[in-house]
Amino acid sequence: MGITLEFFAGDEQRLLKAFQESDLDAFDDPSVAVVKADISLHILPKDLDTLSLVFATFNSQPPIDLRSHLTVLADSDEAGILGVDTQWIAYVAAVPADRVAAISEAWAARMRDEYNDPDTQATEAMNKSVADLICLCKTACNGNLSVVHTWNG
Repeated sequence: MGITLEFFAGDEQRLLKAFQESDLDAFDDPSVAVVKADISLHILPKDLDTLSLVFATFNSQPPIDLRSHLTVLADSDEAGILGVDTQWIAYVAAVPADRVAAISEAWAARMRDEYNDPDTQATEAMNKSVADLICLCKTACNGNLSVVHTWNG
């Protein structure tokens, strides 16, 4: 599908400036992007909403989507950066990190049903992406950091 979907925790203004200046190196600089989660798994952006709904099974909270918790900071036809609100960050941070494999399995099952594709399976890459996203949200909550979501492609 060719779309890059990433999350970064850090100072929102510095992350936005890096995006606007196309300073890709800044996103690898820990003074700008403290933590990163790459969710580029050959998925569509709407699949992140599916993942968000799956998190509710594991954090004992009512399910919430991601999309309604995003605010456009900068957007073009080829890329965008969106602010993620603190409610969604805390929602993901409440997910136990030791449940990553079960979360990935549940997410893959939902996508199998949604796309009627029996070949959709949880993978190590999916586990890593889910683990990184949970870690990012926990770090953001603990460090009072902003979270942005970027897409490109």
